[in-house]
Amino acid sequence: MDRIKERMNSLRVEADQAQDKVMQLEKELKLKDGEITILTAKLASSKGELNQAKAQLAEQRALQAEYESCKTNSEELRQKVQSLEEALAAVEKNAKDVLEKLRQVEAKAAPV
Repeated sequence: MDRIKERMNSLRVEADQAQDKVMQLEKELKLKDGEITILTAKLASSKGELNQAKAQLAEQRALQAEYESCKTNSEELRQKVQSLEEALAAVEKNAKDVLEKLRQVEAKAAPV
């Protein structure tokens, strides 16, 4: 009978220890669940930040392409203005020469 009582006590102790272990594991599980919730929220936030960064990068790339296009266009226009200024200078010189020749012709044609 004593052996049965000892065995029962031994089983009770084992059951108490097992119950304590279960409670400890449940606490750890709750902590881990809390960590998972926090990490999931951080992950979602990071994904949102990543998407925002990707959108900003795409916008910056579009702006860079627009800048390059404007830069090229600006250079072409600068060259065109320079060419037109050179043509204007040539036309002005030609007009000055023509006026000078006209004055000379008028001076020769004028009665003395």
